[in-house]
Amino acid sequence: MENLKYNDYKVDIKPSGVNRLSKDKLANLKSIANELALTRLSAQKIKNEMLAIRYQMESYADNNCSEEGQICTLEMFVEQFLQVLKLTKKRFALALNTTDGNLKKYLLGERKFNIDLAMKFGHFFHTPPDLWLNIQAKNDLILLSSNKDSYKKYAQYDYELFSMVAEP
Repeated sequence: MENLKYNDYKVDIKPSGVNRLSKDKLANLKSIANELALTRLSAQKIKNEMLAIRYQMESYADNNCSEEGQICTLEMFVEQFLQVLKLTKKRFALALNTTDGNLKKYLLGERKFNIDLAMKFGHFFHTPPDLWLNIQAKNDLILLSSNKDSYKKYAQYDYELFSMVAEP
């Protein structure tokens, strides 16, 4: 018996004989494959751009030294995401079951950004909800520390001062 060690796995992938595709069918198949490739590339591009925004958010939230006036608002990040997704704020607001006016008030800080919105933003943009809350908290602290009067009012809450006053 002949040794078929290499021959028994031989596979011919070229179409031959009856199974050969016509030029029209082959062109159609190539066209479909190209369309699918473009779709995948577009979806991957969107995913990559959204990841880049997420990394910017994480970098901003983790960066402890921030100069006055160097605030990256939630609105800035939302606008970047919406630009990548080619969505308007109005459509985004509808997706969150709110109005664009109401959403604008949250993004401008006229209303307190809350956990419910952080959860909605997180799920919509595939980001951790706590990232949105951390950015908002960081911005609140930057604004507070830039206002000397409001920052001074917290100076009284010092355990050393309290210990000196409380001692008999």
